[in-house]
Amino acid sequence: MKAEITSIKRIVILSIISRAICMFVAYSSNGFFTDNIRNTSSITLLYNNQNLLHLYQNTNKWRFLSSFINWDAEYYLRLAYVKDYHFEHQHAFLPIYPWFIRKICQVFLSGQNINSIHLIYSGIIVNNISFIIAAIGLFMFQMTLLSRYPDSNIVYPGLAVLLYIFPTSNIFNSSLYTESLYSCVSFWGAYFLLNAEIYCHKEGFFKIKNLSFLIIGIIMYSISSGIRSNGIFNSFPLFFYFLSTSIPFKLSNIKRIIIHWISAFISFIAVIFPFALYIYWCYYRYCVLSDIVRPWCNSKIPNIYSFVQSEYWGNYLFNYWKLQKVDKFLWIIPIIVPIVVSSISIVKYKIYSFKSTYSWLGYVLQIYFLFIYVLLFGHVEVLIRLFNCIPLYFTLLAYFYKIFPSYSSILLFYHIFTFIFGNMWFPNFLPWT
Repeated sequence: MKAEITSIKRIVILSIISRAICMFVAYSSNGFFTDNIRNTSSITLLYNNQNLLHLYQNTNKWRFLSSFINWDAEYYLRLAYVKDYHFEHQHAFLPIYPWFIRKICQVFLSGQNINSIHLIYSGIIVNNISFIIAAIGLFMFQMTLLSRYPDSNIVYPGLAVLLYIFPTSNIFNSSLYTESLYSCVSFWGAYFLLNAEIYCHKEGFFKIKNLSFLIIGIIMYSISSGIRSNGIFNSFPLFFYFLSTSIPFKLSNIKRIIIHWISAFISFIAVIFPFALYIYWCYYRYCVLSDIVRPWCNSKIPNIYSFVQSEYWGNYLFNYWKLQKVDKFLWIIPIIVPIVVSSISIVKYKIYSFKSTYSWLGYVLQIYFLFIYVLLFGHVEVLIRLFNCIPLYFTLLAYFYKIFPSYSSILLFYHIFTFIFGNMWFPNFLPWT
């Protein structure tokens, strides 16, 4: 226990150092590659308030703050500020994150008018704190999972968490993106679900420890699907949990089996509910209340999110399979090879070492599903950010470091390169993921 507390303290310190490096590099490099102001949406919010314009225009404070509000961050900031969707393409961004950073402002600025600067500070603070809490959650998950291995030791969890603390997606964990908050609830959800599985095998499904861990894990996963659409894929490990804890089929067990799988169905609905509610709200707003009927309203399953991703963001089948995009495919090879090699090795040699913890297989399925889906339909470089929000991804990376030490230097170089240079490209509006 003392060793774990010591490790957590180190994780907190390293996480703070990581975020300090991130913010310093972003601030220092802002404007280094280009003098053009690209974050036009955020600038508009500033110009709409003459007092803010006078206080922040051409100042070091604005140079610092503007380092974290490019690309998707512009949309989240605007949603938090105006508290509504004014354009169809904005529906690619779910409402929980902008709502949350605004609520934080309201708590600490009670009675004051909230402006865009307040929201930027709120987003940066929320993301950095979420990052630290996520790192602790990842460590707890790794410790719990890898204790099931016969040859496990502190190096596995320590290395896995270190790879998260100094991530390839570095700048996105401190900018007004959903990465840190999503990782926080996903990692802790994974930890609670894994403990539920272990206690279920020890004590039974209806015991208080199992149900407590299970309910908290489901709540975490449910929140994740309201933050990002891929949160619905956290239902994969949940399915494997219920598969792992299922009761042997006997006539005497029929009642318990039915209750078990009804519980599984309710849990699945709970996980996807926030995202499903968002989709329904959009349908009701634009297809029922509105006089102008959009094309997606007439689909068999009206889904504004899928329509927006395809119509406005170019996420449709084979759209990225072009010669000029080859560099993007090459860019993700250093993250794809380790997880493929490691997952095959673990499944082949380790699966029977911990039969009571099948839920981890859900994360393997989640990784491969996202990989195949994004490879076919999406912008492949986004995988750099998506994988950094899946707890088992870091387990697989750490495992790769152990079984292929001679190749690990290449992976380490890639990690350091993206950690530093990605942090410089983002403030200057240079695309890389």
